Amino acid sequence: MKILTLIASVTAALLLSGCSDKPAQMVCDTFNTCFNLSLGQAVKETQANSEFSQLKVIVAVDYDAGGDVHTKVHESSGSAEFDAIAKEQLQRSMEALLVTMEALPEAERERGDSIHINFTIQTADFPITPKVEPKPELVENFYENGQLQSRGYKLDGDKVGHWQIFFDDGSLRFDSQHPSGVQKQFSKDGLLLEEGYFEDGVKQGTFKNYDFDGHLDTLRNYQDGELIGVNERYFKDGGLEEKTLFDANGNGMHQEFWPNGALKWETALVARQPTGEQKYFDENGELIVEKALTEAKVMQQSIIDKDYDTYMRFAFSYMIEYAGGEAAFKIGTAAIIDNLQRDGIKQVSTIFNGPTKMFLQEEEVDEYYVYLPMEINMSTPIGDGVAETALIGFSKDIGQTWKFVEASIGREEVLVLLPNLPDALVIPIFPEPRLINESQTTLAAQQAAGEQKYFDQNGELIADKALVAAKVMRQSIIDKDYDAYTRFALSDVIDNAGGEAALKREIAAMMDKLQSEGLKLESTRFKKPTKIYMQEELDEYYGYLPMEINMSSPVGDIVAESALIGVSKDSGANWKFVEALGGREGVQLLLPNLPDELEIPTFPGPRLVNDKAD
Repeated sequence: MKILTLIASVTAALLLSGCSDKPAQMVCDTFNTCFNLSLGQAVKETQANSEFSQLKVIVAVDYDAGGDVHTKVHESSGSAEFDAIAKEQLQRSMEALLVTMEALPEAERERGDSIHINFTIQTADFPITPKVEPKPELVENFYENGQLQSRGYKLDGDKVGHWQIFFDDGSLRFDSQHPSGVQKQFSKDGLLLEEGYFEDGVKQGTFKNYDFDGHLDTLRNYQDGELIGVNERYFKDGGLEEKTLFDANGNGMHQEFWPNGALKWETALVARQPTGEQKYFDENGELIVEKALTEAKVMQQSIIDKDYDTYMRFAFSYMIEYAGGEAAFKIGTAAIIDNLQRDGIKQVSTIFNGPTKMFLQEEEVDEYYVYLPMEINMSTPIGDGVAETALIGFSKDIGQTWKFVEASIGREEVLVLLPNLPDALVIPIFPEPRLINESQTTLAAQQAAGEQKYFDQNGELIADKALVAAKVMRQSIIDKDYDAYTRFALSDVIDNAGGEAALKREIAAMMDKLQSEGLKLESTRFKKPTKIYMQEELDEYYGYLPMEINMSSPVGDIVAESALIGVSKDSGANWKFVEALGGREGVQLLLPNLPDELEIPTFPGPRLVNDKAD
């Protein structure tokens, strides 16, 4: 049985009333109601059967379910007659309670399974000690110059009532009510800076902030200290500058406006953070990303049309200066296009295939950045090809003019041109160009040469997967991300180094030594063709990936030719690599099943391509 223990000390003032032979019938539907009525009945019956003054008795009452009620005097009043009357009336009231409870619902009956109380009965004229309420204490603090710094009241160490804080010249700084009430903040000149309501020290309702000229700056709404509803910021002329709408979960919409009232920026909010597409507009209401896309299309078409004057409009000044001026830049660009066309490679069209992304860096002059993914379609001697890449666009005049750089050169190279590139603008590793319409002549030549193409179960070229993995591995060295680097290391290499931790220390030490000598790995460019070989009996794929390693040094820029040899045992999903500089014998120590047809050439030594002495 559930035991409910009620420890109660109930003080009842006995008011004169009529006499009764037995407790009145109780009308109640819960245990608590019935219990309180029973105690009240005992008080009335005791008063009706006695005439005493200034007496108080405490009677103990006990019963358990299925048992009898027991009462006894716990603390005597000093009058045996008064004690006996009170004890008898409590006994009768509790017995009546048990009878009444039989008609209650089972859940309510269970609440009264067991009762143990000390119940106090006293006469109406029993002297009561008056309760002394503590008084707040006035607290004042002063500056060294004697000026009043703060004045208010504290009770038990907490601020209560009216508080004021002053500047050292005596002017009012804060005026507030504690723990709840309106709080105001002022400037030294007496201007209102902020006003709002606090409830138990927590912001509730509308708060208004003003600038030092007295103009309304922000209007914010709070619920339990959290922003909710409409929140606004204003220009000095009173026009709306920002508007944010939150629900109770922090979800909603944020908008910013131009001084002319046109929408400048809007974004959805989830948990009070920008999410999804962020839209930026110019002062005429035009989407800035659309302006960027229009200009990007013009730039790409200028390459096809060989309109190098137009193309140069979109080039960064650093690139033009590096080329030796505008004329030299145009000549160099034309030479690149002409060389490609002599090799039978021609850009046919560009398709911008989204999603485009906009970013804003709010500096002294706002900087807009755009990410524009695209597909470049080309014709080649071996068929039609497609290259996936993107343009990174930059504008400092709200999208009126744009400069572009191709993203396939990698983030580090883009940062040379755009040092303030937002961290949120992620540049991926792009796949190598692919053939989409291979000519019959080329197919016949490949078959005659014995060239093989391998695909995984999803139809993806295994050579492309090897190349992507190789680029990640090489980039991890530049980024000093040795955790990523060890993912691509052969198990024998890890074991020979003494484990993964030892290998990471070894690679880090080698890179630090190179840098101490002024050598720095800048980038890796993978050259064509990537070749894939298969050991069918082992279901192992091997890749040969030629590359060009670019380094900077105290004497100038250095280029080293090399290759990576890759191996995969899961249809190209995961790759391990070893550099081919050690020749075939060195590679076979680590890859004993290396296919015979995978030839490893002798590579030339590193060469200086930009002698600083010149």
